[in-house]
Amino acid sequence: MALSSFFEQVLENIPDGITVQDREYNIIYQNKAMKQAFGDRVGEKCYFSYERREQICEGCGLRKAFETGKPTLVHRTGVTEDEAVSHWENNCFPLFDDKGEIVGGVEVCRDVTDRVSLAQEVRDRSIELGKLNDQLLRKGAELEDRTQELEAAYHELQQTHTHLLHKEKMASIGQLAAGIAHEINTPIHFMGNNITFLRNSFEELISVMQQCLEKLASAVEDSSDLSKLHTDITALFDELDLEYLKEEIPLAMDQTANGAKRVAEIVQAMKSFASSGGTALQPVELDDLIRSTVEITHNAWKFVAELKVELVNPPLIVKGQKGDLGQVLLNLIMNAVEAIAVKQQPGKLPGRIHIKTRRKDGWGEIIVEDSGCGIEPSLQKRIFEPFFTTKDVGRGSGQGLAIAYSIINEHGGELLVDSEPGQGSAFTIRLRLSESP
Repeated sequence: MALSSFFEQVLENIPDGITVQDREYNIIYQNKAMKQAFGDRVGEKCYFSYERREQICEGCGLRKAFETGKPTLVHRTGVTEDEAVSHWENNCFPLFDDKGEIVGGVEVCRDVTDRVSLAQEVRDRSIELGKLNDQLLRKGAELEDRTQELEAAYHELQQTHTHLLHKEKMASIGQLAAGIAHEINTPIHFMGNNITFLRNSFEELISVMQQCLEKLASAVEDSSDLSKLHTDITALFDELDLEYLKEEIPLAMDQTANGAKRVAEIVQAMKSFASSGGTALQPVELDDLIRSTVEITHNAWKFVAELKVELVNPPLIVKGQKGDLGQVLLNLIMNAVEAIAVKQQPGKLPGRIHIKTRRKDGWGEIIVEDSGCGIEPSLQKRIFEPFFTTKDVGRGSGQGLAIAYSIINEHGGELLVDSEPGQGSAFTIRLRLSESP
């Protein structure tokens, strides 16, 4: 194979475009790749054929090669045969004759449209990412502002929750106040009567004793007959009705002591219930909590139900806020009373409230069962929602069970309900057991 034929095959099959121009920028040769890109343009001006210009291109690499006699690399934009804009990387170098004169030039052209497109895409993406980054910064600032707003709202919500809890607790105590006053008034009344009776009896006894002393003194002075003295003293004691006093005075004293004890129990129950115990979680003995709550609700349930308390031994101890847990138990007992009252008919047997405790898998449970009207299945999922109530307007705020649910949830526990319409309900408070205090 002749060397010229070999070079001709190389030029024709090389993937880069090769074009040769004379000093007037007339195209005198194009290889196959160049013709495929721009068409056969031999004899035409290169600046028109490749870039659709009417005069030599500014920044022309071939002209620079002609001027310096050295190779140069330029990037150009071309218009291909299908009129599409393309990007090229052109290596331009001069051609010399035997005398060393520049007679033409060669451009080896590599299509870098994809690379330029990619670079442009990268630039576009960079600009887009820059815009997104600006948006993210703005969103970050907005989010920070929103977070601060949410924190403030959460703080306000906590204060509102505390206020609602206190308001519900005060409402519950207010609802029970008349009954508690009656509970205290009854023992106070008979204590007052007994004290009056004891005072009068004491005065009568003192009077008789004084008279006895006077008769004894008189008998000593007059050397009176002892039998007459005995008769006189006996008559005084008969008038006093000593046998009656011997029977009634101890009874009155016992009643007074029991009345004082009853008042003390009610006051202690109120004190125990009203005490919040602070905000920190502390060991709470559920037996004491149940007894005090049952005590202060006595007047509410004693006319509608028989209340039975069944406590597991040893007593359950959980970590919590005593006042809040007492509020939960109070709400459940009052709900049970109202549920029984709705169902109860005149002349029928009283309803039943059963409060019991048990241990189960590391949990302490308080179950409050009632024989009331029960809850419809469709409503059981909604009874813990704030402001939801099935009571008539003005009879319920819908906050009692919602607050109870929130309190137990804050204690890491559960408040569950199992109810059958017409048969009653059972609410279960589940709390993690704590070690003994």
